[in-house]
Amino acid sequence: MRNIMFCFLLFSIMCVLIFMVVKKSEGIYKIEEKILSLIIHSQHTTGIELKLFQSKIRNIYYNKQSTHEKKTNITIEQFMELVDSNKVKLARNATFHNINDCHNLKYLSHHGRYEYIVKVEKDENGNDLYIKIVKDPINKGTYNYFNQEGNWLQRSMHHVDVILWLLYGTGDSDPSSFDERLTFYFNRKNKCGG
Repeated sequence: MRNIMFCFLLFSIMCVLIFMVVKKSEGIYKIEEKILSLIIHSQHTTGIELKLFQSKIRNIYYNKQSTHEKKTNITIEQFMELVDSNKVKLARNATFHNINDCHNLKYLSHHGRYEYIVKVEKDENGNDLYIKIVKDPINKGTYNYFNQEGNWLQRSMHHVDVILWLLYGTGDSDPSSFDERLTFYFNRKNKCGG
């Protein structure tokens, strides 16, 4: 019964998010924060059904991140070829890939599912120099179930990807805790910006 109620609640929240995106409401981030408060509350429940459900979601998420890591494990030279052939595009936001490091840019595959996080420095003329693909378990790219650069539905549903990152990090090798990611989320307007 709890799983049905949880699924209904999640479906209702998604409907509200879609409505808010269609109406271009700035309150969408308030809704995201409410979802997070529900998740935080659920972290402290002892219901075995909920724990099993969360465990299944976590395992699916970790498997997808592992597959993503294998598919995006390329050299900076290979990445530059993708840039030159327009197979990746610069994303507008890399906030959650700049924890303790303010020099990372995020690129997305053409469908927005795969992320390439790239360490960048400036040359003497102010041009970007691509140094390396970031493989640091805290800042590396993650698989996106929803394209943050896509149509309005994809953009609105991308908040699910953010919530999954908050819960489980970039994968099972991410040493950061839920509390650390949550603190970063609420302080994301820090010096690293996005």
